[in-house]
Amino acid sequence: MGLGRVLRDGAGFPAYDLRVVHATLFQRFMELILSDIHANLHALGAVLRHASRRTISRYVLLGDFVDYGVHPNEVMEKIHALEPKIMVRGNHDRACSSLVPIHHFSPVARMACLWTRHQLISKHSSFLGNLPMGPQTVSAPSLVNEAFFISHGSPSNEDDYLADEWDAQRSFRSFSGHLCFFGHTHIPGAFELDTVHDSMRWVALPAGKWFVLKPHCRYLVNPGSVGQPRDRDPRASFLYFDSEQWRVKLQRVDYDYEGAAKAILEAGFPKHLAERLFMGV
Repeated sequence: MGLGRVLRDGAGFPAYDLRVVHATLFQRFMELILSDIHANLHALGAVLRHASRRTISRYVLLGDFVDYGVHPNEVMEKIHALEPKIMVRGNHDRACSSLVPIHHFSPVARMACLWTRHQLISKHSSFLGNLPMGPQTVSAPSLVNEAFFISHGSPSNEDDYLADEWDAQRSFRSFSGHLCFFGHTHIPGAFELDTVHDSMRWVALPAGKWFVLKPHCRYLVNPGSVGQPRDRDPRASFLYFDSEQWRVKLQRVDYDYEGAAKAILEAGFPKHLAERLFMGV
């Protein structure tokens, strides 16, 4: 009947496990926000294992699925398996699917991109090349007359880094809603614009704790990077978004850094691409 396991009471009549009934009837619309996986299969696996303990209603993916790491096809297979999902492309997704020239990349980034282009099987390369650019508008069943936005970089330009308050001011002018999730910088946190007091601040979201989004504020929220964090914390970084309670939770998880680094070195990549995984830079 959809209400969990049926038990039998002492008289033989059906009795439902009330814990299961409560979880079924009062289940929240929980979204998992991921960005900048960068072909790090070890990190993505740890994140998905953590998320498997919860009921995820939708996966929100902010781009840069590949490059720098050495498991692009394996990561894309896991991405394909996530349902339902909504996605935008990242700059490395475009580059690795041969959509743009890469002469402006650093020598290391160019080498990694060319290697990834060669490794990607056609279905994954085509899929990455057809991902939509941000910003995209996302509706949630639990929101009444409300939506949020997603982008890889700034919502004003998908390639721009949103790194300081000046960038944030420009970005807030480029979308009309209260909330936009973005990635690209690999730094978790949020820009909070108080529309009553006309003030802005950067919020360093506390890991493992819910942060309630204020109704009179607008937000640009970054989940950090799954596969290559750059905030000097090597743990994979991601967000849970509870749109019913209008709150987000930053989550950090350890993963097999040794395994990920070893794979990078065995592929012939520069040593510092492996070493940075231990330092979160």
